[in-house]
Amino acid sequence: MNNNPAKTIFLVCHYFPPDDNVGIRRVLFWANKFSESGYSVNVITTPKRNSWLAYEHLSDSINIFEFGIWGLRKVNRVGQVNSKSVNSDNYIISKSSHFLRYFKQKFVNKFFGQLFDNRLLNALPFLYHLKFSGKNDCCDIFKSINFNKSIIISTAPPWPVHLVSIALSKKFGLRLVIDYRDPFSSNHVFSQNFSSIESAIDRYICKSANFVTTVSPSWVRYYQQYSDKVFLIRNGYDESIMDSSNFPFLDHVTINADNGILKLGYFGSIEVFSRIPTNLIDFVYNKKNIIELNFYGRCSLAEEFVQKKYGHADNINFLGVCKYDVALNQMSKMSVNIVSESFGLTLSEVGLVPTKIYEYIRVSRPVLAIMSRESDSVNILESSCLLLKCLSAENTDFSFLYDNSIKYDFYPNISYIKSLSRGESFKRLIEIIN
Repeated sequence: MNNNPAKTIFLVCHYFPPDDNVGIRRVLFWANKFSESGYSVNVITTPKRNSWLAYEHLSDSINIFEFGIWGLRKVNRVGQVNSKSVNSDNYIISKSSHFLRYFKQKFVNKFFGQLFDNRLLNALPFLYHLKFSGKNDCCDIFKSINFNKSIIISTAPPWPVHLVSIALSKKFGLRLVIDYRDPFSSNHVFSQNFSSIESAIDRYICKSANFVTTVSPSWVRYYQQYSDKVFLIRNGYDESIMDSSNFPFLDHVTINADNGILKLGYFGSIEVFSRIPTNLIDFVYNKKNIIELNFYGRCSLAEEFVQKKYGHADNINFLGVCKYDVALNQMSKMSVNIVSESFGLTLSEVGLVPTKIYEYIRVSRPVLAIMSRESDSVNILESSCLLLKCLSAENTDFSFLYDNSIKYDFYPNISYIKSLSRGESFKRLIEIIN
């Protein structure tokens, strides 16, 4: 029996199934874990195409609501479909949104940063509806809950979902947790033209919350300027997917080669040029039949770089987006996995810990980090004992990758790696809520 004081959980987010990207994993894990722990769980999210498909990923008792101009609409569970139709729908979504994503990244983000976000088109009409509706007009789910034993957890990006959460919290007198998976204000990836406005919004959001959570120590320090109650809840890896039967914990690891070819793996999207490991690409291009570099994810910028410079490279492969379990399986087969990030020293930059860092560690493969040595990511990799090297952006000598005179042995810190699971982070979240 669950004796925790918060019996009902509202998870407010944008990224959620049936979308399939790294942004859904934190809140999806929380939804299922809260349900397993005896809570009544309600997800409040933006409208999705074929949104009922989200139920394929969720515990049976979880409810999903979508917010918009008419308030909250409950998503009905209508059964299962075959995998072919699911894949087809996802493909349609990807194709239809490609131009909008390109336009936002190329033009809107470069001038407005994160300030102008298309999810405002859902949030603002809902806020208007919520303000002028009675408590019982919003949604039936609010009529029966115990407000003293309920809590809203709002996770962003995008930042407009926090506005929705604050409005719901004030309307119904609910406790509020604000969760930042990425920083909103002063984010180094985006334009700083409106940073003062972003900072004012962040201050308002944090002051409206009972407490704030975020994913790295540096970002905890950043948000402490806006709130005196900021806690670290790491992303981590999902142990329910990366179980020990498929990914055994290893106490000794070496760099292996497949038929004499060293396989390097980069996993994840590349949406800004600075994340492209250009020097590594140049090095690998000249090492045909020795080294192979494989990109998994949306990496069109890197592919354009290779095409413009070399036309074609037999040993540099762009394999596109694949299913999550397939990506993890391929990750475990690489000789070395690659992470390439920023080299700046702002809290936004050093606090960036991509989820793939945890997954690289969990599959027990060595990691080459092309990023600032002061970053939280490098600290994690060093503590795991799986860091091959940390290199600067100017480094062009990667000969250590195939130096036969060096035997690379790694002895993973298994107890530390186990502490990085999403389950362990969830335990910490429960402690904070209580």
